[in-house]
Amino acid sequence: MEQIRYSVAACQTDLPNPTERRAMRANTDRMLSMIDSAVGGSAPFLPVRLVVLPEFAHAAPVFPTVAELREKLAVQIPNEHTERLIQKRASMTSTSRVGRCWKLILNGRAWSSTRPV
Repeated sequence: MEQIRYSVAACQTDLPNPTERRAMRANTDRMLSMIDSAVGGSAPFLPVRLVVLPEFAHAAPVFPTVAELREKLAVQIPNEHTERLIQKRASMTSTSRVGRCWKLILNGRAWSSTRPV
């Protein structure tokens, strides 16, 4: 029986925390670049089948209240960032996955959630 071998890329970020929604785009750009680097860098050794990005890669909750987070950073899911990650996933091999944790605000409360794309 042939052994199936693959790798997982757990990417860590040190990105600036945006204080407005439109500034999250630069963080998405960097995450997409990190996915390319992780998959390409591993290619000579093992194929990457899962890429994991940190929960606060787009934006950490830098405001002290949920009201401010809603006003300045909260985004609906799906959004332009999830769509770009889905497009990246589609361009990868058919068995690759990209996993992300998302910050949600639901009924006035902040939640974190994992959402594979």
